[in-house]
Amino acid sequence: MRCFQECQIKKLFGNGLITKMDISVILITYNNYTLKSGCIETVLLAIQNQICKSFEIIIVDNSSSEADTTKLKNFISSIECPKIKYISNEVNNISTSRNIGAKKAQSELLLFLDDDMLLSNPYILQTVINASNYSVYGLSAVRLWTKKDWYVQNKHLINKLLREQNFDEYSRIIASDQPDPQVRKKKNNRHLLRTYIGNFGFIKKEALINVGMWNEHIKGYGTEDDLLTFVLYMKFGNPFLMNDIRVYHIWHEISDNNYVQLENNTKAYKKLLKQYNIREFHIGRLLYNEKNIIEYY
Repeated sequence: MRCFQECQIKKLFGNGLITKMDISVILITYNNYTLKSGCIETVLLAIQNQICKSFEIIIVDNSSSEADTTKLKNFISSIECPKIKYISNEVNNISTSRNIGAKKAQSELLLFLDDDMLLSNPYILQTVINASNYSVYGLSAVRLWTKKDWYVQNKHLINKLLREQNFDEYSRIIASDQPDPQVRKKKNNRHLLRTYIGNFGFIKKEALINVGMWNEHIKGYGTEDDLLTFVLYMKFGNPFLMNDIRVYHIWHEISDNNYVQLENNTKAYKKLLKQYNIREFHIGRLLYNEKNIIEYY
């Protein structure tokens, strides 16, 4: 199987080197100001400060309210960043938005990023580009969660530092937060302490096309990452694990409706796995480079 996967990768991507624009950052957002205190501002400023020069930021707005949309557009105008492209998606579907961003991307290397994920240092995009020479997809950066009110208390200062291109002081402040190890009252936070391919993960565009893009039948919150990772794993084998990279996830509430969506999507995901005679795809084991990732019936 390994030989087959390696041959598939070489056939599709040759030596894997990136050409033209180095990387396209695809950032999905929905009512960020209302739901997440406008943390997308810091996310964008942190990307803008990356040392990698050849990149673009594609923002796909998932049918946000008029008020949130106006605030976001005003902020984008205020930072005068020609690298940012704003796209409005009238269908509030995460997978649809990610596919829209992928199709608009100028680079063959795509980095998917959530609108509440802060890059911890200015070298991350270049590190991702380097990692893409070893695999067609990658995930599992170390994900550190901020405490509940930390962002609101520090937003003005860290945005000011990033506007001044003072990434050293910005990095020092976010690292001093002592991130919360107990995330969302869950007994087992293991999965949440690594990134999935949607909230911070890369994939080469041809590989995404090859597996049929993001599955748009998965609607709302949850499992779309698991499903894409599953089909990539079956086609191309193990991902590149980016556990040398640290990103900070801004704490925010999860609504009851999100949990309902997650339950429904999990059922659909399990049904799809069953078609492959698979009982469980242990993505947590994949994130930590462990054995027995697939459990068959």
